[in-house]
Order: sequence, then structure tokens, then C-alpha cells
Amino acid sequence: MKQRPSGRSFAERTARIIEDLYEGTLDEAAWSRAMLGLADLTHASSALLFAYNPQTGEVLRNENHRFDPVAVDEYRRYWSFQDSRLTPMLGVPVLEPMPEQGMDIGGWERSAFLNEFLRPIDAPHALPAWLFKTPQKAVTLSLQGTAKRGRFDRADIDRYRAILPHVRRALEIRDRLARAQLRAQSLAHGFQHANFGLLVLDRRRAILDANMLAERMLQTAPRSLRRNGDGTLWLAEPAAGVLARWMSGGRPPEETPEGLIHVPRARSKPVSLLLVRLPEEANPWSFDGASWMLLMFDPTHRLAVGAEVIGHVFGLSPRESQVAALLASGESLKGLARLLSVSHNTVRSQLRAVFSKTGTRTQAELIERITLSPASFLPSGALPAISKRTHPIG
Repeated sequence: MKQRPSGRSFAERTARIIEDLYEGTLDEAAWSRAMLGLADLTHASSALLFAYNPQTGEVLRNENHRFDPVAVDEYRRYWSFQDSRLTPMLGVPVLEPMPEQGMDIGGWERSAFLNEFLRPIDAPHALPAWLFKTPQKAVTLSLQGTAKRGRFDRADIDRYRAILPHVRRALEIRDRLARAQLRAQSLAHGFQHANFGLLVLDRRRAILDANMLAERMLQTAPRSLRRNGDGTLWLAEPAAGVLARWMSGGRPPEETPEGLIHVPRARSKPVSLLLVRLPEEANPWSFDGASWMLLMFDPTHRLAVGAEVIGHVFGLSPRESQVAALLASGESLKGLARLLSVSHNTVRSQLRAVFSKTGTRTQAELIERITLSPASFLPSGALPAISKRTHPIG
């Protein structure tokens, strides 16, 4: 006869399992400890987490806690399609444990699945419960029992049922964190290979993150911009003062009508900076988080932005695309007039047309819109870039 833990011991063990479940949202060791603790609480031999395609029985994903991995692989490849418990189990509500004796399984004792697979690996008993169930995917946590252990009884079901809501919630949190991490990694990869510098700053101007081009810019012009010993951003004046006023006031100061900060450099064109405030949600509760994103445009590392791509994305004419692409590469209006061999008024007229078609109002907004569009992430040479051959630039 199975030995049951005392009431006090059971309460303590249950509390520890629940604590490990939520700690396991960030810690794999704690998650595994919770799964094994749940198995031990019901004297199960192991715990298995499966995601199925309910229509076909295909295993989409699995997680194994103390079960024979060879048997799990065999189940995935063949036996999941022969598992006669799946169809009746689909009618069981979510978070309701159901042992095989509670299911209406025709011919269970004579089935090949039981006699040719489960009994030879000594796993004839199971206590599964759905955690999530949709027409496309159903996720179950199943506690496995040996022949010696015997069938799961009412006490086992009640213990399991009491903890299942915490299992579901913790698994949902794990999934959300995994999606957030994947999204962050994808965005980080894109920005890391972008053709503009990018810095993420907190309110103290400490650099929280930087892509490769930004790091290169910080290292190659230390008299103009660099990372201080305490991790904060240093800029040459007057750019430093403009940045400080912008960050403290929350908007571009009056001396930056075009919405850009220009950092002077010796024997080279200035670096143009565009400051973008991040949403308040990006600021964590427990520590000082990201407050600003700084886009850095260096004419010596001009963006390989294809004018044709910009024209396609925003519906611009060829000349308007040239103007937009050159602005995105850090050129000023005065520089545009010189490069395109037109008057300053002509450039302004073309710029107004670009503003209208892109839904922007300022040069800074336009640069931000282009910079964050697919065109600016093109690798150099992928499409026609601004050049003397394709555009009449002197």
C-alpha cells in the first residue's frame, strides 16, 4: 500500500512546488525541480509535458522529466499516432486530471499501444491533464506510473488538481518571456547590422546598449564623442549642452530647429544625432531603465539606402527619393543643394513634397521614418545606392 505524507509534510511540499513553479519562469533548474516535486507528490515515476496537434496526434514539442528519453523519442516518431487515450481525453476539460480508468477507451487492455509500448517500458499508468487546448494545439502535463505503483486514485487526482492552475500560469509566463526574448534578439540582430549608429541611454546618459557602428564611432573620434569611464556618453560642446537640454525638457531645444544635434569633429564632417524618447513602459519598476534612443549618422559611414527602395516604400518620385536618401545619410539641406546642383529653395520644395507623402512634418521625423524602414537595413550593394552614376550629384 502506498505511504502518504502527513498533512503538514504535504502542505510544505505543495508550497515548495508552487514556489519552484514561479521561480522556474526564470530558472530552468527550479522548473525541473517543480516538475519532479509534482511527480513525487503523487508517487509518479516521471512527468512529461507534451504539445500535440489534436487533429493528427503529432507531437509538436515535448519536455521530459525523469522518463526514458529513448522511449519518448519512439513515442514522438510512432506511438503518439497510435495513442488511443488522446481522442477521449480531448473531451476532458482543461485542468481536470483524468486517469486511463476514467476514460472510455475501447479495447484498452488489448491495445498494441499498451501491450507493445507502455508495458515493456513499465509505464502502464498515467494521470494526464490539459493545460491549454485549442483546435490547433493541445498541451498536456502527464504524470507516469509504473506497474508496481498501480493506478492513480482519487487522492492523487485531488493533489494534482490543486497545483495545476499554478502549473498553467507559470507555463504561460515562461512562454511570454520566451517570446519577448526572441523578439528582443531579432530586433537586436537587425539593429546590430544597421547602417547607422544606435545608442540606448538612461536618464543619466549612461549607455545601456550600442550597436557595432555606434561602438566604432565612439572609439574613432574621442575628442568629439566617447564613452566615459562611468559608462555615460560624452559629447563635445555645444552638442553636449544641446543634448542635456533636450533630455531634461523632453523636446528639441530652440537651437535645433531641424531636430538634429550636430557634433563637430576635426578634419571631418559633423556627426548628426537624432534623439528619440522611449515609452514609459520601457522604464522598469525596480531599476533605472532605458529612457532614450540616440540614432547616429556619420557621413564617413554613409547609409547604403537605395533611392529606388525608398521610392517604392514611400511612393516618392526619383528626385524625391534622392533627397530623402541623402537626408537619411546625414546630409544637410545646404549640402543637398550643392550635391544636387539646385537652389536651396528647390530643395525645400522637394522636401515639402517628401513630407507630404511620408506623413512627416520635420526633417528629424523624416530621417527617423526612413531609418526605421526596411530600406535602411539593406546590406551595402544589395540595391542601387546614392551614387554619381545613378544620380546627378557633383
